[in-house]
Amino acid sequence: MAYETATPRRKFGRSIRYLDRQMPKEVRITMTQHPTSLDDIHDQIWRMLDEAAATRHHGFHLPTLATVSKNGEPAARIVVLRGADRAGRYITCHTDARAPKVVQIDGQSLSAWVFYDAEARVQVRALGRVAVLDPAVDPFAREAWQGTNLSSRRCYMAPSAPSSKCDAPSPNLPENVRDRLPTEAEAQAGMVNFRVLKATIENLDYLHLAHDGHIRARFVYDGNGEAVSTWLEP
Repeated sequence: MAYETATPRRKFGRSIRYLDRQMPKEVRITMTQHPTSLDDIHDQIWRMLDEAAATRHHGFHLPTLATVSKNGEPAARIVVLRGADRAGRYITCHTDARAPKVVQIDGQSLSAWVFYDAEARVQVRALGRVAVLDPAVDPFAREAWQGTNLSSRRCYMAPSAPSSKCDAPSPNLPENVRDRLPTEAEAQAGMVNFRVLKATIENLDYLHLAHDGHIRARFVYDGNGEAVSTWLEP
């Protein structure tokens, strides 16, 4: 029901606004430009992931990563998408080696990721097995470390493990770099705590929200890495 505000009877004091009830206006639904095929959707997903890894303002840049604790409790947190590779079928983020999610992944490598782009109105859920890569022994992780900036490296210089209890709010940074960026030499100390989480995707669930009807699809990768796709009811 649509309404319009009439002119107030009084401009000051206890003025009362009277609303003129209008007849409902005709509602027109604009057809949304959905991808036209499952292949198009599959292309779109990996294109969005690739763009998001390089674009901080992209809707997919800050996904939710969910893991499972030792006692079976779900644990979810926002991470930064650092990489996406369609050919290798993986996505990556970075973490501190001492973070609880690393222990959780060591106990259960299966993880769930949720991406949402509010502007495109597209949600993608991904299920993948995560490997924890150490730059001291893994070339892929070493290259990732070398590609980080000093601001990021400073975080891995934290004297205490993430989630450790403290007596007061704490930035968990060394005293000598709390008010400045570390030098290249100083920042190198953080590499011992740096890890890459590399998730090999097993399936993708796509949902496009639209007024004229949502569109949903699923892609499950077989043993050869080929996507077996199907439409789903939203």
